[in-house]
Amino acid sequence: MDAYEGGRVTEKLIEEGTMVKKGDIILKLENMHLYEQIMARESNLALKQNDLRSTRLTFDARQVEGRRSLATASTDLQRSKRNFEQNEALFEDELVSREVYLTSKEDYQLAQKQYEIVKLQTEQDVQLRKTSLSSLDTDLSRMQETLSMVYERLDHLNVRAPADGQLGFLDAEIGQSIQQGQRIGQVNVLPDLKIEA
Repeated sequence: MDAYEGGRVTEKLIEEGTMVKKGDIILKLENMHLYEQIMARESNLALKQNDLRSTRLTFDARQVEGRRSLATASTDLQRSKRNFEQNEALFEDELVSREVYLTSKEDYQLAQKQYEIVKLQTEQDVQLRKTSLSSLDTDLSRMQETLSMVYERLDHLNVRAPADGQLGFLDAEIGQSIQQGQRIGQVNVLPDLKIEA
């Protein structure tokens, strides 16, 4: 019976010679370094979750602003187009000056360019949102998997019986430091024992 994790013995639940079932806790260990690792990883996970929430909020705000800008640019484009078409007809009938006609044409062309820019920026924001949030979600799930593996290590601080049988010897006392992988005891599987006379 070996220790999966190192630590200091805090509790001895079963004495030598006692019958045990597979999975019974024989010793409890304490490992301050492992506790510190867990706290650091939990803290990092909380920071990553906050980053993800903050990024989502930022992207949502940018998305709303982008839609608003796109709607404004679309309305400006329609107005400029209408004004240009009216001035074009009036110019052909010589009812407005060439300057008024050219100004309305330039305003219309500018509104078209601005609309295209805002549309392109909105589309890029949507793509950036998808890739950034996907990347953050992946990082977050990886961190959660890592944390669950550290929690498994925490469970290994409970030294359990590897099989049903009798606890033959136990080389551990309360307060003693146990190294990872150290042989600390033995469980004798009784049906496998033979007596020869």
